[in-house]
Amino acid sequence: MTEKKRPHIHIMCAGNALLKTYQEAQKEYPIHRVVIFNDLSKNTEKSVEDTIVNTIKMCQENRIEAERVDLKKITIDEVMDEFLKIYSKYKDYKFMFNITPGPKPLALCLFYASIWIEGDCYYIGENKEREDPEILNFERPQIHLKDIERNPNYSTILSFLNKQEKKEAEMQKVLEYIGYKHGNKTVKGEYQPVKKGDITKRYVSRKMITDWTDNLESWGLVTKENIDGRRKKICLTRDGRFTINFLKSTTPKEK
Repeated sequence: MTEKKRPHIHIMCAGNALLKTYQEAQKEYPIHRVVIFNDLSKNTEKSVEDTIVNTIKMCQENRIEAERVDLKKITIDEVMDEFLKIYSKYKDYKFMFNITPGPKPLALCLFYASIWIEGDCYYIGENKEREDPEILNFERPQIHLKDIERNPNYSTILSFLNKQEKKEAEMQKVLEYIGYKHGNKTVKGEYQPVKKGDITKRYVSRKMITDWTDNLESWGLVTKENIDGRRKKICLTRDGRFTINFLKSTTPKEK
């Protein structure tokens, strides 16, 4: 089953804004099941209990399954134990975490849970100057930094795109910047030799550079767009910009 076709389960923090954020989330995302985590040590007001009941009622009216998890105290262990019970029942679902309403300790624990199971988080904010709410999506990274560090040419490609005014470049420009060997033709560029087995390659083919950009695309760091029937351009994504800036910040400066 593909990611898009998987049923979506939304884990929500209980708070006074629960019903409102559920309604806004329904406009933005698919919802097939809702699980409401409630901090009994903090949510002592009747208004919070009422909004939980009303949210579950609205879910039922929308033919969406809903349930609640009441927690007497909030620790990472307590929240994770209860969450894993939910996860074991619905592990075929795509997990979404609404961390908008509710006490911060509970929201942070659920955000922590989302990292473990590679779920997606979102926060629905309010802006009095706008009718529609501001939604922040915290999508999980599709890459481990070690994947990038194994081949320095990934960073070279990302750095090149990041230097462009529009954070994009034609594929041919990327090829020329890296440099390649094709038949008797050699284009010198910024290619950094990579060991493959016991052999250090001194030159790289056009196909190899294309494969690298395909990998970057699969990791969500770049996108590829057709310019016309023959030409393509490569665009740096938000995650791509963060990745290259993060790598630069952690690379020791030469003395």
